Amino acid sequence: MKSLCSLNNEAFGSIDAPQDDLLFSCFQEHEAYNALINYSKFLAIGKKGAGKTAIFKMIIQQSDPEVFTVGYNLSDYPWHHHALQAKNDVPENEKFIQSWMYLM
Repeated sequence: MKSLCSLNNEAFGSIDAPQDDLLFSCFQEHEAYNALINYSKFLAIGKKGAGKTAIFKMIIQQSDPEVFTVGYNLSDYPWHHHALQAKNDVPENEKFIQSWMYLM
């Protein structure tokens, strides 16, 4: 039997959901996932590595004919225009609140 310390990271899959080939076969439902699926919550917030992307990938992969899902990518978002909307003379963490509320 191998020592747990002798196993490399690939033995457990990748470090994040986009590269994890085992995500769909090993995904376990979580209360956050169930809350989003059941519409009791509409937004998933958490630290890096908390599982937000894994939940997102599972939701957009569901095959329920009664549920339409689509994923958005902000890579082509007009960030230069977004930066122009920043409110001056407010704390850094509040500069874009109105922009994000509009987007949501």
